[in-house]
This record gives sequence, structure tokens and C-alpha cells, in this order.
Amino acid sequence: MMKRLCIVAFSMVLVYSLAILAGCQKASEQTSSVKGKTTETSAGYGATALNGASIGKLIYEKMPYTKWALWPGKGKLSKGTEPHGIYITVYVNDIALESIKRANGMADNSIVLKENYNADKQLTSVTVMQKAKGYNPEGGDWFWVRFGPDSKVTAEGKVIMCLGCHTVAKNNDFIYTGKVTATGPPGHGAPGYGKSAPGYGKSAPGYGTLGYGKSAPGYDAPGYGKSAPGYK
Repeated sequence: MMKRLCIVAFSMVLVYSLAILAGCQKASEQTSSVKGKTTETSAGYGATALNGASIGKLIYEKMPYTKWALWPGKGKLSKGTEPHGIYITVYVNDIALESIKRANGMADNSIVLKENYNADKQLTSVTVMQKAKGYNPEGGDWFWVRFGPDSKVTAEGKVIMCLGCHTVAKNNDFIYTGKVTATGPPGHGAPGYGKSAPGYGKSAPGYGTLGYGKSAPGYDAPGYGKSAPGYK
């Protein structure tokens, strides 16, 4: 009788243990699902290793950026400015998208990606900025990467050109594309925002007028360019 009771008790303990194990497994799966935006199952994930190769693998292979959301209110091939390009298309991962909606700065692992095009709408480069807490506080903790049209890394890290330009938008978490803080980017909402200075892109005074581009008076006159009499 005692032996039978022991067997029953052992069986109950075994069943109970298996039930607990199954519950833990299920909870783990649910947690993984809830945290999808910070794992490789979602475009919210940032690269594990902070370097151009890792980010490149993420945006081109693991989670192709072309499946990400566009920056809210921006379409494909929207008007851009140098040094990015005449036309740009801006993509964001899930974390960046949520941050934009909250307008309280960009959260860790936010990724903003720009496709940059020339006047003929040919892709010239892809530029990426990923938020990495503690990486570079003076530069907003942004890690920068530039890829060529062939997807090869051409610049990465604390890129001087990127920092020099985006530092002007420091109060908007170094972002120009749109408002991500209460302040917004420099000049945001002001008349002419995004336009260049008067005359931008035009040549010097007189361009196109009669004689423009010609040399000094007398150009093409008989003997012009020849030396003094007697020169051999």
C-alpha cells in the first residue's frame, strides 16, 4: 500500500513539474513575441555589432529595409538637399517610427535610413544612422554608415561630414528630416524652410550675357597672343 502511494505521489510531482516547465516555455515564447521589436523578428531590431558590416547585413539581408515604413508624411523620391541628393527616400525601423510619433527624441536602436538619388533618379548612396546609447554622447549617440550603390561601406562611425552637418539640428536629436522633439529641426515650419539662399545654384553675375566667358578686350583680334615685333 505504501509503495503504491509513493508511486502515485511521484507521478503527481512529475506531472506538476512538466506542467510548470511547459508554462515557462510558453511564457518565454510570449515574451519573445512581445519583445519582437527588439529582436531579429522585427524591423525594430538594431544591429548587434556596431559596425558597417553588421548594419549592412541587417538592412540588406536579415531585414531588408525596403520593407520598413517610410518616414511619416514623406513619400518615395521626395525632394532632398545636398550632400544627400536631389531626391531621397527615407525609411525608419519600428523603434524609430514610435519615437517619431512620441516626439520625445529617438530611442536606443532607432534606425533612420536614406536612399540618395541624383537628378536622373539614380541611386548614388544609402546613408544610415543608428542610435546606440553611450556610443558618442556629444554626437547624440548616433553611429553613421554610408553605403555605395553597390551596398559596400564607404564610411562609418563618427563620420565628420555627418556630424558637422547634423550637429546644427542638435535640439532635434540631430535629425533634419522631421520633428522628433518639441523643438523640431532648425527653421522647422518657418517660411521657406528647406529652401536654399537666394540665387543658390546660379552662376556669377553676367552669366549668359553677350561676351560672357570670353577673354580680355581684343580677344581674337589680329595678332592677339603674339609677342612683340622681332620675337622669334
